[in-house]
Amino acid sequence: MATGSIPPAGGNPVGSDKDIQYNNAGAFGGITPGAAGTVLTSGGAGVTPTFAAAGSGGALVLLEQHTASSSATLDFTTFYSSTYDEYIMEIVDLRPATNSTDLYFRVSTNGGSSYTSTNYFWGYRVNANTGGNDESSGAGVTGQIILFKTLSNSSNYGLSGYVRLYNPAGASQKMFNYQTSAVSGGWGAGTGGAFLADNTAYNAVRLLMSSGNIAAGTARIYGFAK
Repeated sequence: MATGSIPPAGGNPVGSDKDIQYNNAGAFGGITPGAAGTVLTSGGAGVTPTFAAAGSGGALVLLEQHTASSSATLDFTTFYSSTYDEYIMEIVDLRPATNSTDLYFRVSTNGGSSYTSTNYFWGYRVNANTGGNDESSGAGVTGQIILFKTLSNSSNYGLSGYVRLYNPAGASQKMFNYQTSAVSGGWGAGTGGAFLADNTAYNAVRLLMSSGNIAAGTARIYGFAK
């Protein structure tokens, strides 16, 4: 910070280019901007303001997004960071290309080179206009988490919802919960939970259909700022 006499109107400010000018006890001061993303913070009366990291406040940070267009899968391979230990995937108007197919979710432990196809346990309750029913992996494991069963490929319909991912890098078995709703012949809303019976950290995830492509829809992953 440079200080000196306050210049007359039209005079040159002190400090470096792009400095923020302020009154320093009757003298003219310049505060050098902080790093990108930081904010100017008051230290109280009589204290020179400084730049500091912005408070997170539990905000969601968009990390990765993909839009389907006759896509075999939607793969998320860049969202993972040690900055976050909880993520949420938002799914908007997803529609299969093939009628009466199920929406699958899988994880990868090698950045998306391959995806785990065993050791998933899951279950959800579907409330529908035709009545409710329970769906689950049963007593055994399956090759994926099923987020919704028997989706329609009608352009008038689609699925929306979210999947919450907990601590992918943790040493314990991996937990998920999810909520989805869809119009598929009839209307239905599913609420479920799942775990992967594997302690290996994962760093990528995939959406896919049980058969055929994903015709349309967008999915995004956000990180929960700590």
